[in-house]
Amino acid sequence: MKKLFLLLILSFLSAQSFAGSCPDGSEPTKTVSADGSYFEYKCPVPDGKAVSYNDNHELPSRVIPNDATISLYEDRKTSFLKNRRNQGRIYSIKPKGNAVQFVNEVNLPSSNLEHQLSEGFILSYLFYDDGVIKYNGKAADGRFNRDITDETVFFTHSTGKSITSYIVGHAICEGYISSIDEVIDWPLMKNTLYQGQPLRNLLNFTAGDRHTVDAKKRHYIMGSSTHHRSMGLDTIAKLLDGTEAKGDEVFYNNVLSDIIANYIIFKAGENYDDLMRNVFQDKVKIEHEVTYEKHKKFRQYFASYSYQMTRLDFLRVAEAMMRDYQDKTCVGKYLIDSQKQAAQWNKYRPYTDDANLWLHLYAKKYGAQFYFDFHGMEGRNIMATDGYLGQNMLIDLDNSRIVITNSAAVAWNVETYMLNVIKDGKLPNDAIVVSKVKGQRLKMHDLLLTSIEASDAFDGRYSFNITRGFNTNEVHIGNGYIEINNGIMTIAKEGRTLSTNSIDLYDSFKGRIDNKGNITSMLRITPMCGNVELQDLEFIGNIDRQLKYKCGEYMGFDLQVILKLGEKE
Repeated sequence: MKKLFLLLILSFLSAQSFAGSCPDGSEPTKTVSADGSYFEYKCPVPDGKAVSYNDNHELPSRVIPNDATISLYEDRKTSFLKNRRNQGRIYSIKPKGNAVQFVNEVNLPSSNLEHQLSEGFILSYLFYDDGVIKYNGKAADGRFNRDITDETVFFTHSTGKSITSYIVGHAICEGYISSIDEVIDWPLMKNTLYQGQPLRNLLNFTAGDRHTVDAKKRHYIMGSSTHHRSMGLDTIAKLLDGTEAKGDEVFYNNVLSDIIANYIIFKAGENYDDLMRNVFQDKVKIEHEVTYEKHKKFRQYFASYSYQMTRLDFLRVAEAMMRDYQDKTCVGKYLIDSQKQAAQWNKYRPYTDDANLWLHLYAKKYGAQFYFDFHGMEGRNIMATDGYLGQNMLIDLDNSRIVITNSAAVAWNVETYMLNVIKDGKLPNDAIVVSKVKGQRLKMHDLLLTSIEASDAFDGRYSFNITRGFNTNEVHIGNGYIEINNGIMTIAKEGRTLSTNSIDLYDSFKGRIDNKGNITSMLRITPMCGNVELQDLEFIGNIDRQLKYKCGEYMGFDLQVILKLGEKE
């Protein structure tokens, strides 16, 4: 008996899923969104009461807060900055009064964004397209103790790493630093692993310092239980005394970005304040004060990458970066060089179940504190930053598009709200998305099923099994019978099972086989290739060989669907 096997070799090693925590301590309920394109995580609201998860001003990364809890932590941020200012631990760049106001159009329609801003976790959303803000959205008034406004201050978190790199570019162009390959010769760090390394290694996180930083809490150094920003750079240098570089793998951490920020102070010297004003006042033209948190015990070196700024100044920074790149200014050439020398990003994994919660998981390359080369946009010049809890910038350097998000929690889909918007230039809108996909699918069917001439040479009935797997791991998810009549292939209605979808989706299977055994066919199901979207799986080849459909890549392996024809009944 010949058998027809479908082997769906897919992303079977899904990383730890979004194991968030609800305010009542339970796990969030994971459901599929209305358009079927992403997961939603929902919690029971504890009578609108705020929940304190810690004594910090930042929410933990894996919680699903209600509005009262978001309000609590936003108020804590305000108090934190006030206390730091009273302690003299805030570095400030005042606006010069030269901010250029953006051109705004009436917001494009987006039911997804309206829903997100009315009850979701995105607090501010900006879509900029060729000099015009086409969507300017803030969380609905009345949700929180303080409404989100154009004066609300947001923390950049790790987006500040990219901003620090941008400042390095200015320091090079103003002659304080010779080049990205300048060799570190810094008396403070003379007995550490960083001395004698090119600046490039530090910017790329390839300085061989994995053994010096806590692998889980990357703001702790050399076994210390004190946050690196709560100590001076001289203390950090002492902790690093006698260390040597080990390897050159990418090791993303927080301590090194602060060291880079202070290297700028060392090189600029007494002109440091002028440099910072040149960047933020003269280049970016900020509208409101921009600040960063100073190290606790500081002398000469106090800088950090932890910036605070308003939502529209986030956009002004991104626009300035984009213009520099496009105009090939001196700083733009630094960004271009950063892109050219970017290395493979070791966290690229767009097919895992929770990938759509973090923007950086879609980046293939990382260079000079920026993310480049994004999944689904190969060959396009896309640059991004990614900050804790969704303080993100995604910049299309070819088409002058920018998306800026400021968020309270990572429980929204970056593919829906950022990547697809940059890719297509359209905001998420369920009705539009469904119509587009349907139209593309029908066109693909027409082309596929007319590509060969059907023949009755292989008419008959063939059983099949469907398994899902990665590498050597396979899980049975369906089975049934394929019938071939005058060269037309269909799946029989009796004796069929499918665990990932309704068995009715087998009716979408259509195929042809010619007199030489060449096959073209298509099946529309959810292959669970890192998401829950329906996909048109194309099987093209010969009856005597496996028919492979590649649905993506993961860690150097092909994720694919394999169809093999066996014995006929």
